[in-house]
Amino acid sequence: MKKKLQQSNFSISKHMLRTLTITLFFVNLLIANHGKAQKYKSVKEVYVSLGSNKVSVKKILKSIEEKTDFVFLYDKNDIDNQVVISLPKTSLSIEEILQTVSENTMLRFRQVNNNIDVRRDKVPKKRTAPLQSIITGTVTDENGMPLPGANIIVKGTSNGAVSDFDGNYTLNIANNATILVFSYIGYLTEEIEINGRKTIDYTFKPDTSTLDEIVVVGYGTQRRIDVTGSVSTLEEYRLESVPNTNFSQALQGSVSGVYITNNSSNAENSDVSIRIRGQNSITADNEPLIVLDGVPFSGNISQINPNDIKSLEVLKDVSSSAIYGTRGANGVILITTKKGICKLNSVCCFNSSGASPRGIGV
Repeated sequence: MKKKLQQSNFSISKHMLRTLTITLFFVNLLIANHGKAQKYKSVKEVYVSLGSNKVSVKKILKSIEEKTDFVFLYDKNDIDNQVVISLPKTSLSIEEILQTVSENTMLRFRQVNNNIDVRRDKVPKKRTAPLQSIITGTVTDENGMPLPGANIIVKGTSNGAVSDFDGNYTLNIANNATILVFSYIGYLTEEIEINGRKTIDYTFKPDTSTLDEIVVVGYGTQRRIDVTGSVSTLEEYRLESVPNTNFSQALQGSVSGVYITNNSSNAENSDVSIRIRGQNSITADNEPLIVLDGVPFSGNISQINPNDIKSLEVLKDVSSSAIYGTRGANGVILITTKKGICKLNSVCCFNSSGASPRGIGV
C-alpha cells in the first residue's frame, strides 16, 4: 500500500513539473514578444517635415510631438519664445532638427525611450577663435625711405599694427581677413587686398590736396607745402557747424598749443584769456596779437561775429610772426572775414513803373 502511494505521488509530481515547464516557456515567449513590440526608435530614425520660416522653439517641439510618439519634458522657463528658427522644407530627422535648435539656443536634448529630456546650459559654450596667420612687411615713402609710426589696420576691425623705426611691421590677422588699410599723416590712405600673401610691402603716396592748401601768413598767403613756420588753421566746420558766441570757443580744443581760459560768466564770454604755447612773461601781457583783415585788432573778441569769419590761422613760432615784431611775441591770430564777390554780366532792367532787376551781381 505504501509503495503504491509513493508511485502515485511521483506520477503527480512529474506531471506538475511538465505543466510548469510548458507554462514558463509560453510566459517567456510572451515577454520576448512584448519586449520586441516595445522597441523604441532613435531620434536618428524618425523623419518629419517642419519647413517654415521663423518658428519659435516651443512650436517646433509641439509639432514634433504631434507628428511622432516623442514627448518633450522641459521647464517652460528654459524655453525662450523670443528665439525664432528657420528650417528647410525638406524632411529632416529629429536629430537634425534638435541639433539646429541647440545651435541657436542654449538647450541640450537627451532621449530616454520615447521621452526627450530638455535642459538649458547654465554656461554658454565658448566659441573657438578663428585661425590666425601672420603678415609682415615694410612701409616706405615715395623716395624709398622707411616710415616709422605708420598705421596698418585690418579693415572693419580694431586689429592693427604700427611700423617701427625701420618701417617694418608684423600683424596677426584672422584667416577670413581680406583687406589691410595703410594710413600715415600727410599721405593718402589706401586699402590693399591680402589675397593670401604673407608679406606685403607698401609705398605711401603724398596727399597733394593738403600740401596745396592755401594758408594766410603774416606777409600774405602761401601754399601749405611752402610754409616753414608753425601755422595752424582752424577747420571751417568748427565755425559754421558748432554754435559759438565768439571765435575763442571754436579755437578751444581745435588747435594744438592754444589754451583758452574763460574768466567771465556772461553770455558773451567777453573776458577770455588766450595763451599760445603757454605763459611767456610773469608781469607783461601774454595775450596774442589779433590781426583782423590785416589790421591789428584791439577791441573785445566778442565784437567779432564768428559767422563773418572766412578763415582763421594761428602763428605760433617766432619765424612766422616775426613781421609783427615784439607785438607778435605771444603769437598771432590772423582773421580773414567774408567779403562780397563781384559777378559780371549783371542785368538790371527799368520800366515806367520803376526798376525791375532780373539779376544783380554783388
